[in-house]
Amino acid sequence: MNLRTALPVVLALSALSLPALAEHPLSPAPSTWKLNIAASDFGGGPKPASVTTTLFANTDNNLRWRHSETNSQGTTTGSWTGARDGKLRPVSGIKGEKFSMQHDGTFHIDEADGTTVDGTIIGADDGKTYTETATIKTKDGQEHHEKLVFDRVK
Repeated sequence: MNLRTALPVVLALSALSLPALAEHPLSPAPSTWKLNIAASDFGGGPKPASVTTTLFANTDNNLRWRHSETNSQGTTTGSWTGARDGKLRPVSGIKGEKFSMQHDGTFHIDEADGTTVDGTIIGADDGKTYTETATIKTKDGQEHHEKLVFDRVK
């Protein structure tokens, strides 16, 4: 999988929020986050070797991030720019992938193969970690749930 393990940050996701989720569903920009593999639960999905998400801007009208994931197939890097308005926009660097984020920290990903990811990003009160929970539905109807924990490194 590509972007779904970050996000993420998606979000990421990874996915990247601070205490007041309604005000800051992602952490302050700029900041860099690494996936804490030991603290994460991949719900039967693939386990990456590493994931890094860098947040460049974070306002309702200007959210910009870059996400890099290394797994057994190599390294995939994507970036996204848009508003936190729930509208799907293309992820640069990952053909056919689209991402959307809402003000409350919920996100959606459409991957090129038909897989979808729906999740939420919640930050720790101390601003040092965030957790991304997501439901992944593959093109063939398989579903699993992930809980990914990211640590702030910069």
